[in-house]
Amino acid sequence: MDERSRCYVCQKCSCDAPFKKQNTGEPYLEVHHVKPLSRGGADSLANVIAVCPNCHAQIHDEMELTTED
Repeated sequence: MDERSRCYVCQKCSCDAPFKKQNTGEPYLEVHHVKPLSRGGADSLANVIAVCPNCHAQIHDEMELTTED
């Protein structure tokens, strides 16, 4: 596996990116802020992870459950 292809792995489930961008054919991951910007998190590489869209939705669902308590 070359260096570039390792960049397209979800940092939550460790699976390959499940979708490809239509215009470039490159694998697609979403950026998630570990500490939300709205809670004082930094907009920096140290505070983000690359996740597949499924994991990104799951993370936000879990965050909503914990903030409703």
